[in-house]
Amino acid sequence: MVSIVNRALCAVLALAALVGGLVVVAEIVVAGFERGPWLIPYDRWDRFGRATPWSDADVRLAGAAMLAVGIAILAVQLVRRRPSALALSAASGGTAAELDRRGVEWWLSERAGQVVGVVEAGVSVGRAVVVVRARSLDPDTAAVEGRLRDEVSGGLQALGVDHLRVKVEVKRRTAP
Repeated sequence: MVSIVNRALCAVLALAALVGGLVVVAEIVVAGFERGPWLIPYDRWDRFGRATPWSDADVRLAGAAMLAVGIAILAVQLVRRRPSALALSAASGGTAAELDRRGVEWWLSERAGQVVGVVEAGVSVGRAVVVVRARSLDPDTAAVEGRLRDEVSGGLQALGVDHLRVKVEVKRRTAP
């Protein structure tokens, strides 16, 4: 979700900067031909800026709005995201290697879907935790949960990313 907001915000800001830059270039070209303002009333803005003190309410409001936008952009950038790759457990004298997170999620989801009693399963891999969400027709969800935990833990160990903690959530699904 954060990456979607981040991408949309960056796209809007980039488009605004592009349009603003093109308008400023056009204004400079028009001013070079000794004409007045075309789209941006920079002459009025210049007079307003020179005559308005910093203590004016409009100036403070504009400053507060720009500060709020800047803090919002900074907050979106500082939010931690899920890793795109998972580091393999360090082997003695081995080289560092990583696995694609989405590929690991897909592979573990397929393995979890093969567990006896599981109707559907999804896996989400975070920085330190692998979350398995599954549905089962089996009334004994605790047994299904144990089998899922074993299967996913074994899969992580086989991949070499056994440093992640496994959290399993099994919900009972009624027959259609």
